[in-house]
Amino acid sequence: MALLSGCSGIKGSQVTTETLDQVAVQVHQSNLSDADKSAFDEIKARADNGEYDVTGKTVGQLISDQEAYDADQQAQHDKAVALAAQIKQQHDASVRSLRDALTVALISKGFHNADIMSGDYQDAITFELAFRNNSNKAIRATKGTLDFRNLLGDSIYSAAFEPELSIAPGHSVLFDGSIDFSPYDSSLVALRDASFASIRLDWEPNVILFGDGSKMMVSN
Repeated sequence: MALLSGCSGIKGSQVTTETLDQVAVQVHQSNLSDADKSAFDEIKARADNGEYDVTGKTVGQLISDQEAYDADQQAQHDKAVALAAQIKQQHDASVRSLRDALTVALISKGFHNADIMSGDYQDAITFELAFRNNSNKAIRATKGTLDFRNLLGDSIYSAAFEPELSIAPGHSVLFDGSIDFSPYDSSLVALRDASFASIRLDWEPNVILFGDGSKMMVSN
């Protein structure tokens, strides 16, 4: 009974801006629970920062106000997390739809050495891709990201990719591409040095443009 009386007593104490520090000492010397003391410390910090006015309120009211504030913050956080999960789920589903419509596979990777004597001044990483149109409409173009990864799934190098294509429904085409090479870019060096067998291509499509002008797009 004495514990309940002690808790009740301090919770009934009124607080002002001038007495806040003194009351804080009394709160920590009281029999209040650790949760109540923590809530009081949090609302005191908000008061010290000018975010909350303690004047005329009791310790118990301050603790209750902080608990309500924490609950509201948690509810907002939970809503944001749920919304982010929903958006990601929609995004992943639309990416799968685009990948189902247009399959992309890495066929080969090589390296082109510049030939200055012939007026060719740019080293380049070369690659060949295979595109297969799995949809029922001709594909004209696509836009997305090519991400070259190692066998553990870590990204080696990624780049935006917007090839113009002409692929009839149910057909495949080969595409020869290149990436300008710089020895000062560690990711390009890693891609050049990686063996073809150790590379996995991750195709992240954003848009597919069909021959009739319609599009498939990733939802954001």
